[in-house]
Amino acid sequence: MSPRNLHEFLVGKLLQSKHFHKFVRSIHARINGHKPTDYGDQISHDPLQREGEKPFEKLTHKKSFLSLFLEELKNEAKFGKKK
Repeated sequence: MSPRNLHEFLVGKLLQSKHFHKFVRSIHARINGHKPTDYGDQISHDPLQREGEKPFEKLTHKKSFLSLFLEELKNEAKFGKKK
């Protein structure tokens, strides 16, 4: 098995794992200030088409993005300064 095929195999296994998707959903909820949701064994690769959710429901907030963006700018400014 070549490295590319091994890589594709491992990525495929990771994306099929319900635990990986649960972990990613929990991080997404924590970053965006949503309450964590549990979809059980339901694995959907389209987050906008889950049962009980409206199609094209907005999942992130501009405020969350703006606060993360400003935090990254501050970190970049600190990194660039020489003491």
